[in-house]
Amino acid sequence: MLTHGHGPLALAAAAVHSYVVAFWISAAILAVSAVVCGLVLPSGTLGPAVGPSAQPLARPREEMSARDPRAVLPPHPACPYLA
Repeated sequence: MLTHGHGPLALAAAAVHSYVVAFWISAAILAVSAVVCGLVLPSGTLGPAVGPSAQPLARPREEMSARDPRAVLPPHPACPYLA
């Protein structure tokens, strides 16, 4: 700033320069993190787990259609006008 003066054009150029520097630093961080993830995470698909599998905690429910009357909630007692 000392060599370019304190005019509005110099201030605008300094602001643009700081945004450009911040962009390239964040792009470099993103690229380095992508390389680290590529090296650390295993490639391929996961196979089945070895050993006994855990029993499900609950039975799966039957499928319900939106046209089923049981799928429609009853109106709330505090707002009967929404029914």
